[in-house]
Amino acid sequence: MNRTIEYPAISAFVRGYLHQDAAEEFGSAMAAAKQFCRDADASQVYDLRGEWARFQDRYRHLGVINRELQQLGCAWVFPTIEEFRQMLNVIFGVTEVPEEER
Repeated sequence: MNRTIEYPAISAFVRGYLHQDAAEEFGSAMAAAKQFCRDADASQVYDLRGEWARFQDRYRHLGVINRELQQLGCAWVFPTIEEFRQMLNVIFGVTEVPEEER
């Protein structure tokens, strides 16, 4: 199945915020997620949260997560599962981005 069709909100998010210049532009995946939350309307955040919940249920291993995200257009490579979870916590409103990463 075409992952872009299955996860359109994740694809839009990673293409717009976790692109090849994301490290320079945002500094971290957490800061990129925070910027998305500032830029997006409530329905976009809701859609993204729903897709991330399904994605997490399906993919649990870091190598698989990075591969699947790359297929969706993501240029960011998560070095640890913890960094991936921290980014998701920002999307789900669980974690604030540290001041030095804003």
